[in-house]
Amino acid sequence: MDTTRNTVLEAWTAEHGYSSNSLADAVNRALEQLTGRHGGLDGSSVRDWKAGRVTWPKSATRRALEDVSGLSAIALAVLITSVVNADGA
Repeated sequence: MDTTRNTVLEAWTAEHGYSSNSLADAVNRALEQLTGRHGGLDGSSVRDWKAGRVTWPKSATRRALEDVSGLSAIALAVLITSVVNADGA
């Protein structure tokens, strides 16, 4: 199973000065605002998004990412399926 890197998210984080760890921290703070509980994300969570290993974060995480970025999760390509069949379909 091949994955496709989330280049949109990678570009956004670079443009806005976020490392994987700092984006995880920001999303955790946003999760706390939304749910009353601090999120449990770390830099490896964000690296999984960037690498295309996670293409559908939990709904609260998607909402927190939208709050942090000001963009929809779709605009950040977080929701785009990254699995490509061997025949390219």
